[in-house]
Amino acid sequence: MPKNDFKRPGRPGWYVRVKVNGRVIVRGSYSTISLAQVALADMRREIERGRLGLPKRTRTTFREFVDNVFCPWADNHLRPATRKNYRTALRHALLPAFGSLTLRDITRERVETSLESRGREVQGASANRDLALLSRILTMACEKGEIEVNP
Repeated sequence: MPKNDFKRPGRPGWYVRVKVNGRVIVRGSYSTISLAQVALADMRREIERGRLGLPKRTRTTFREFVDNVFCPWADNHLRPATRKNYRTALRHALLPAFGSLTLRDITRERVETSLESRGREVQGASANRDLALLSRILTMACEKGEIEVNP
């Protein structure tokens, strides 16, 4: 842990400083170093979950992103049969599982849980195709700046 994570020289109190995706985030002022250490641990957990350092506009739900960004792109760039297969996968698997979640609330754990339950309903290959489509959509969300990382 770097020395400068906690004390601001010449100022009262303790603060926490972390660097996330090239941005420095500072929180404080804490009355004791113990409180600052607890805050640092909380910040690191948020970083691991992908919730700290994200752009403010990540309130977009999965359904909104699919309807407003992915489907229009797919209509212009994919063959009709591929579009049909994607819409079926969206309707039966992805939108029921993730439609109401914001993009930043889609975690690896939620994806794994969804994939396990989907795998009980369909053949493994179909579940893997659903996962590939989800990955493609989330990669596009990263490229558009909606989320920082694809879970």
